[in-house]
Amino acid sequence: MKRCPACAFDFDRPDWTCPSCGHQPDRIDGVYALHPGGDVMLTVPQHPFLRSGSDDAAYHKRRYRRGELATKLRHAGFTIIRSTSFVPSLLPLLMTQRLAPGKNKNYDQSAEFAMPGWLDRLLEVAMEIYRGIMGCGFSVPVGGSRLIVAVRP
Repeated sequence: MKRCPACAFDFDRPDWTCPSCGHQPDRIDGVYALHPGGDVMLTVPQHPFLRSGSDDAAYHKRRYRRGELATKLRHAGFTIIRSTSFVPSLLPLLMTQRLAPGKNKNYDQSAEFAMPGWLDRLLEVAMEIYRGIMGCGFSVPVGGSRLIVAVRP
């Protein structure tokens, strides 16, 4: 039995690493460890153009395009229950921070968390609103991350 160092996902197949954190960016066959009827919930970073040192610090080996992971799961025989972007309020901030000239040269992870208290509270309120939207079954087309729930028939 192996445990992914990035997300503590346990698995016992020797030929793959954790599908949820991106250590094998083009392979999702680890989800075959699920028994029929088993559910999988994956959260992955979106938008390859936003790749930065923050992804390295979080053990993300890649960022996915919209629909990419869902397509791979379908090809692996899974039924997609839910696929939605999330954290839409952070997308403009991610774009501003990550696309600024020279930002990836001397990456400082702590700089992403250095923000005024009022902005932190505002983003938390936005996140609570989004949790409510998701709880009502609505999906959002844009966001910095993607949430996918699938079942193995």
